[in-house]
Amino acid sequence: MDLSGDYGEVDTDINSQKRARRLAKKLFGALQNQRQFLVMEDFLPYFNKPKEAEKAFALFDKDGNGDISKREMKDMVIFIYKERKALMIGMRDMSQAVGKLDRIFLVFAFIVLFIACCMLFDNSIVKTLIPLGSMFLALTFVFGSTAASLFKSIIFVFVTHPYDAGDRVFLDGDNLMVFKVGLLSTIFVKADGQMIYAPNEVMCTKFIHNIRRSGNQSETIELGIDFYTPKAKVMELEQKINDFLQANSRDYHPSINIHIADMTKTNMMKLYIFLEFKGNWQDGGRRWERRTRFLFALQESIIAVGIKYYLPPQPLHIHNAEPSLPF
Repeated sequence: MDLSGDYGEVDTDINSQKRARRLAKKLFGALQNQRQFLVMEDFLPYFNKPKEAEKAFALFDKDGNGDISKREMKDMVIFIYKERKALMIGMRDMSQAVGKLDRIFLVFAFIVLFIACCMLFDNSIVKTLIPLGSMFLALTFVFGSTAASLFKSIIFVFVTHPYDAGDRVFLDGDNLMVFKVGLLSTIFVKADGQMIYAPNEVMCTKFIHNIRRSGNQSETIELGIDFYTPKAKVMELEQKINDFLQANSRDYHPSINIHIADMTKTNMMKLYIFLEFKGNWQDGGRRWERRTRFLFALQESIIAVGIKYYLPPQPLHIHNAEPSLPF
C-alpha cells in the first residue's frame, strides 16, 4: 500500500495524535476508490485471505453498517494509538511492581538461606531456632500489619487486577482516570487535575466500575410533559427521535422507545427515554459531545411536535375590602 503523497512518507510508528490523524488520512486516501467511504472489497487486495480482510474491515466499521467513513477511520486510528500508549504505561507499571516484588522475595530467600546455613553448621538445632524464633516473634509485632497489607496488595494487583493505567473508573461516585498502578498504591487523576493516592489495601474493599472494559453504555433521560398531551404527539416525538438515531447510527443504537414512568396527579406525565450509545464512555469528551448532540435533537423534536409543560394553576383570591379612612 502506497502511503506517500502530498504530505510525504507517513511513519506508521505513530507516537502522537497528530501523527495518528495523518496516518488515518493517508490510509483512507490509499484505500479509497472514487467514493467518500470504504467497503470491504477495498481491503481484499491487501490481505492473503478474505477472512483477514473481513476482520480488518470490522475493526474500523464499528457501527456495522457495511462502510467506513473518514471519521470512523480517524477515530479508530486515534483509538489504537491511545490503547497502545495505555498498554505501554500499564506494562511499565507492572514491570516496576514485579521488580519490587522480586526484591522482597530475595530478602525472604536470604533469610531462609541464612537459617539453613545456621542449621547446617550448628549441631544444636534448638539453640539456633530459639533466638531466631524470638527475633521473628518480635518482628511480627512490628511488621505484622505491613506484611498483611503487602499480601493484600499483591493479590489485588496481580490476581484481581481490576484496572490498568489509562482506564477510566468510577469509584465511590467519582469519575477518575488511573494514572499509575504501584505495588502498594494507585494514583488516580480527577477531572479537575487533582492527584489522588489510594492504598491498594483500601482499594480491595471498594466496588470499582471499569469503563474501558465495559461494552456499549446507556443512560435514561427523564422528560416531564403536560398531562393532557395527546398520545399521537408522544408517538410523533418517538418517531422523530428514531429518525435522528438512524441518521447517526455510527454513534447511537438506532432505535428507542418512550415509556411513561409516572403521572403526577393531573398535572404532569413523566417520560423515560432509554438511550444506548455505540461504545463505552472511556473517551469522556466524545461521550459528552454525543450526549449534547442528542439533547439538542430532542429539544428540536419537542418544539416541532408542539409538546409543552405548564405549571399547575394556582387559586388566587382577591378581597375588595374598603380601606379604613384615616379620619
